[in-house]
Amino acid sequence: METGPLERTPEAEAEWDRYVAGNPTAAVYHLSGFRSFIETATGHRARYIYARRAGTICGVLPLVELKTRLFGHYFVSIPYFNHCGILADDDAARQALAAEAARQVEGAGASHVEIRHIGAAAGIDWPVKTTKDQMILPLPETADELLAGFRSKLRSQVRRPQKEGVAAQVGGIDLLDGFYAVFARNMRDLGTPVYGRNFFAELFARFPDRLWIVQCELGRLPVAAGVLIGWRDTIEIPWASSLREHNSVGANMLL
Repeated sequence: METGPLERTPEAEAEWDRYVAGNPTAAVYHLSGFRSFIETATGHRARYIYARRAGTICGVLPLVELKTRLFGHYFVSIPYFNHCGILADDDAARQALAAEAARQVEGAGASHVEIRHIGAAAGIDWPVKTTKDQMILPLPETADELLAGFRSKLRSQVRRPQKEGVAAQVGGIDLLDGFYAVFARNMRDLGTPVYGRNFFAELFARFPDRLWIVQCELGRLPVAAGVLIGWRDTIEIPWASSLREHNSVGANMLL
């Protein structure tokens, strides 16, 4: 089995993306476009590696090399997002990609590699952390059905901000300024370093058909907002924030 880095050509990236599109366990973050996004938006170097059998891709693994003063020098698949592990046809391909990842780490002089799988990585006997949970909510055909499935207290908490004059809207990059104002302020209040606005602008520029912003406003002031990413039959919410001083109206519940 052959393993190696993905070439930086449209043809190689198209082949990679065809494999991702055909794999039922793939995440949106496996798409090759996230390599150029991360490099442009953050300056970190990405090393996307593949496994081939008889000339055909049978596995892929996006890797990003991080060098930070706080956490040191290491690789991760991939940073800034919750999950993007090894994608492979079988155990042999997974093991080959894990071995290639280890070689990349050793060759770069990094300390380790972190691979963000959902569930167990079959065939790979590496140390595992299980300190994060994934919360999944099945969505019915209509919002009314969804609301009816909530307990009465939760339904009241969702409806209350509407009675207080909070209105919600869904848009794209046109709502980025409102989202970022809420997000950056909330991160500052939490004492957490925040991504620059350009991080989100680059993401929307590269994946305009997969991203949305939901924004809740009190009057004309954004008081809660979140970014959604869509892939196949799933929508994720990787970033969401609300302003503390407006917690009394419950805008986060409407969001």
